[in-house]
Amino acid sequence: MNSDIKIKSKTIIKGDTLRLFFISFSSFILRRGTFAVWFYCIINLFKSGMLKSFLDKYNDALVYSMVIFDVAFVTAILFLFICTVKLGEQFLYFIKASGGKGRTGLLFSFFTFEKSFRAFSLYFRLTFLKFSWLLYFLLPCIVTYGLTFYLYSSGNLLPIVFYIMLAGSSLLLSFCIFMWRVAFFRYNAAPYYICLNRDISSKAAIKKSIYFTDGFLRESVLLESSFFGWFLSCGFVIPFVYVLPYLKISKALFVVESLSLKAYTETKTSYAINYLRLK
Repeated sequence: MNSDIKIKSKTIIKGDTLRLFFISFSSFILRRGTFAVWFYCIINLFKSGMLKSFLDKYNDALVYSMVIFDVAFVTAILFLFICTVKLGEQFLYFIKASGGKGRTGLLFSFFTFEKSFRAFSLYFRLTFLKFSWLLYFLLPCIVTYGLTFYLYSSGNLLPIVFYIMLAGSSLLLSFCIFMWRVAFFRYNAAPYYICLNRDISSKAAIKKSIYFTDGFLRESVLLESSFFGWFLSCGFVIPFVYVLPYLKISKALFVVESLSLKAYTETKTSYAINYLRLK
């Protein structure tokens, strides 16, 4: 299945690679650039004499509370903008993978308050889940590293035993990071469910993504892992101009193909169950 997806992805981006890369690069600049500029403005605000003059004229608690409120409000607006652009980019690739033209304007197709809030809710939930899974998998690594260094510092370990335990802890860390990535693959289809049905809630999209990956998790992990060599090649031969659109269209096409395959399988199963009068 993954080989067919890669072949189809190369066919889809053929002749359109530069435009797709420009879209992805523009999305990256819009998302990271706006946040960087805002962070720079906050630093300059605290360094400038304007804040000091306000503190001299008014109550300190009032000034700081207003500053915190303004910073939090503008930051929330920026996160709405960032999440909206990111979902628009995924929508564009989803349309392209589905056989559409994938117009550049689709990058801004979610720029209404309701859709922007849904995009923010989706990525906030995904970030929370990602962080929670990270803590879950890092906890045993923290315990093993802490125990290793504690025993070594107390003088109860020989150097060779310490190095063996350190190597074992590092191996456990690598395995936990891999399992963390595998666990998060279950949520990768959630943005595409928002693209398919713009009225669906972020919570429902995540639940559908978990249900969708049932039976396709192994293929998803193998597809993502197969691009590791492509990313390494970016530093030597092939630039990101080709690899980035290739990776994004492959992910979107994987969801499109898997959804079609799952719908076909469930339909056949449903017919068989009805035929046997089991329900």
